[in-house]
Amino acid sequence: MPRPKQEQMPINGVGVAPIQIKAIDKLAVKYVNVRDERMELTKKECAARDALVAEVKAHADEIGHNDKGEIIYPFDDLKVVLKPGKDKITVRSKDSDEEGDED
Repeated sequence: MPRPKQEQMPINGVGVAPIQIKAIDKLAVKYVNVRDERMELTKKECAARDALVAEVKAHADEIGHNDKGEIIYPFDDLKVVLKPGKDKITVRSKDSDEEGDED
């Protein structure tokens, strides 16, 4: 949601008038809007991740654990891996054996 533009109070006099570069102003507003959208998506991503973790845990006995204590659930061309401890969950390609962040 774009933020309302705040008007500057008029300041007159040599050396006290603010510098105003319209290109920077425009790009700064664009950046803030994109950043705010990303922050909102992060909240949605966290909620989706938490729901996935809860569902995998609910079916842990059905899915089983490997020798590292991980729960691995394959589907389509993806696999869901829930690591023990701090509930780190990843969803990646079945062919991927690399460690890393969520895909």
